Amino acid sequence: MHPRKIHDRLTDLLSRYPAVMLLGPRGVGKTTLARQFSDLYYDIEHPEDLIRLDIEWGPRMRGRELMVLDEIHTVPELFLRLLPMIDEQRSRNGRFLMTESMASPLLKSLEGRCVLCELPPFLIGEMPEDRWDDLWMTGGYPVPEEVSPSFPDRQRICLKGMSQRDLPNWGFPAPPRVTEQLFRMLAAAHGQIWNASEIGRSLGISYHTADTYTAFLERACLIRRLPASTITLGKRLIKSPKLYWRDTGLLHTLLGLTHPADLYMQPWVGASWEGWVIEQIIGHLKVYGYPVLASHFRTNDRYTLDLLLEHQGKRWAIDITISSAPEEPLMDRLATASRLVGADHAILVSRTAEPRKYHGVTSLSLVDTLQMLGVWS
Repeated sequence: MHPRKIHDRLTDLLSRYPAVMLLGPRGVGKTTLARQFSDLYYDIEHPEDLIRLDIEWGPRMRGRELMVLDEIHTVPELFLRLLPMIDEQRSRNGRFLMTESMASPLLKSLEGRCVLCELPPFLIGEMPEDRWDDLWMTGGYPVPEEVSPSFPDRQRICLKGMSQRDLPNWGFPAPPRVTEQLFRMLAAAHGQIWNASEIGRSLGISYHTADTYTAFLERACLIRRLPASTITLGKRLIKSPKLYWRDTGLLHTLLGLTHPADLYMQPWVGASWEGWVIEQIIGHLKVYGYPVLASHFRTNDRYTLDLLLEHQGKRWAIDITISSAPEEPLMDRLATASRLVGADHAILVSRTAEPRKYHGVTSLSLVDTLQMLGVWS
C-alpha cells in the first residue's frame, strides 16, 4: 500500500492529545493506517471484539499501550465510557486512536480531549505522477493487493454495500431502493447549486427530508456541500451551497461511465474535474494540518469563483477549468470576481503545462497551485 501523508500528522497529534479520531469514508484505508500504530486493536463492529474489550477494559485502561478502536461510531455509548478514563489521566497522551466512517455527534463529548483527523481518498501527493489521471478517472479508494474487480465493478460493489448494509446499519432512514435513486440524483447534481426542493420532488419527499438525507451522506464522507461565501457586497449573492461527490470514481460509476478512456467525451467532464480539484486542494490542506475555510462565490450577474479560500492570512480566489489553454475572457471574468472579493491571489487551475499570467490572474496546474498554497512536498 502507498504511504499516506497523514501518517506524520497522526504521529504528532498522538503525542499531544489523549485521543485522536481518524474520520474517513468506508473503505478508504483507515484500519490499515491505524494498525500501523499499535497491535492492540479492537474492531467495534464485531461482537467478539466488543466482548473482548469489555472483559479486558480494566487492565487496558491502566496499561500504557495505544489502543486502536475501529469504527467506534457503531457503539456510541463507548464515547461516554471513554470520557472518565481520559479525565482520570488528562496528562497522558497517545492513549486511544479511534476510527469512524460516520461522523458522530457524540465526538463533541470528548472536546478538548480528542482531536479529529480526516483521511481522504488518495491524494496526488501520495501517488506517482503517472497515476494522477487514474485517481481522477477511477477514484482514490485503495485497491487491495489481492485480485479485485476493476472499474467500475469495484465501485458498484462499494455503492451497493453502502446502500444495502452500511448506511442502514448507521441509521440512515431511507430504504436501499430510495438510497440508490438518491445517489444517482446527487451524481447528476454534482457541481451544481444545491436544490433540496428539486431533489425532494424527484424522490416524492419533502425538501426537509432531502436535506436530512443529504446531511447524513455528508457525515458519511460521501458528498460535500461547499458553502456559499458570506462576503458582504453591493451585489446579490447566491447563498446556497454547491454539491459534489467527494470521490470521482463513485461519481463516474453513478453517471454510467464504463471505461475510463470515455471520460473526456462526457458532457459533465468539466464538473467532474472541478470537484476532483477541489477535493485535492481541501484534502492536502487537511493533511498538512491547516484549517479549511473554503466556500464558493456567485453573484446574481454570474461572476463566480469555484473555490474561495482563507489561507495563511490571505484570500485566494480560485477558478477551475479542464482546458490546457484557457482563453482570455475566462481569465478576465476571474480577474473581475477576484477584485469583487478583495482577493490577494487569483488562480485559474487548469491542465496547463506552463504557468501563464494575464491581468493579475495566474493559470497554474494543480501541482503548481498546491505548491503555491504551501501544501506540496
